Amino acid sequence: MENSRKSKSSQLAGIIREMIVSGKIKTGERLEAVAQTAKRYDTTIATVSKALDILEQGAFVERFPGRGVFAKARNKYNLLLVVDDGFSACANQDVFLPVFMHELDLKCRASGCSYKTFLNVCDMNSSRDLSQCLAAESFDVVLIASRWAAENAGKIFKNSTALLIGLFDYKDIDVTIGFDGYSMARMAVRRLAELGCSRISFIGFEQDASWRGEAKRSHDGYMDGLADADMLYDRNLDLLVTLSLEAGVAGFGKLIKYKQEKSPLGIIVNDSFTALGVVQGALVNSCRIPEELIIAAHANKGSGVSGFSVPLIRYECDISEMADRVFELMQDYGKGQPVQSVLLEMKELCPFK
Repeated sequence: MENSRKSKSSQLAGIIREMIVSGKIKTGERLEAVAQTAKRYDTTIATVSKALDILEQGAFVERFPGRGVFAKARNKYNLLLVVDDGFSACANQDVFLPVFMHELDLKCRASGCSYKTFLNVCDMNSSRDLSQCLAAESFDVVLIASRWAAENAGKIFKNSTALLIGLFDYKDIDVTIGFDGYSMARMAVRRLAELGCSRISFIGFEQDASWRGEAKRSHDGYMDGLADADMLYDRNLDLLVTLSLEAGVAGFGKLIKYKQEKSPLGIIVNDSFTALGVVQGALVNSCRIPEELIIAAHANKGSGVSGFSVPLIRYECDISEMADRVFELMQDYGKGQPVQSVLLEMKELCPFK
């Protein structure tokens, strides 16, 4: 998907790059003449020259006037992190992101790698500095936590040979690191049943054109996890909302009528900000937690509910593992090996009593 939108020179640079990192072209080996490469790939000399410019910028080759172009050894990597200004709980700069960036910083320092971060990338105006940076520097991996950047990746990164990794399940990015909503949904239903919930609802985010439909963190992924769950789960109580505090408040307002006298209502929420809204809605409506309501929420470390005092069932993935996986994908890519999307397992945090 991605390569079809890249420029011809970038595609050719990617082909030569893979030959270098896989060892087909040895370190120190002279590349064939530009005219030969143009003939081999049925392209123009200008396209080959531009491809070599891209490779030189990325330190994959080195030019020696009068001698030719030679493959260069590389054992350090450059990363770029691109973040939007409103990804709710997942990419909000005040919650999840600093935790991930701290882990990324530690791993970069330990390995001698470098990285840059561009925040608030959400439209053409806010992406100008990013575009200038991409024109001046070369990166091996671009981590994307911006829906707009994901949707426009074909334009923004068309001259880059970098591996694009979506930190969430963007459908426009081929390689992503997502959360396993399927397993979380099954675990949550079991725990809510153990705690005596008579009916269980699921509050998820609305289907959106930016998200990969089959992604495990999407609504479909959670639905798969609930499909053969205990009959306590009531599909009629499902709500699809936007990811926000206000949506959680409104969502609970629609569900309060299902609260029962003798047993608590269970609500599974796949977003921490929305979970906070459900809590706020419960408090406004004098609904007691956990006597009348028990919430099971996706709540990564640093998210809105990770340190919240109201008793919730919290499920998180290991953010340190998330950073580890980024480096594993980067190293595989650097060696010319195939890379695939990753699903991170979520575990119950501080077991609910």
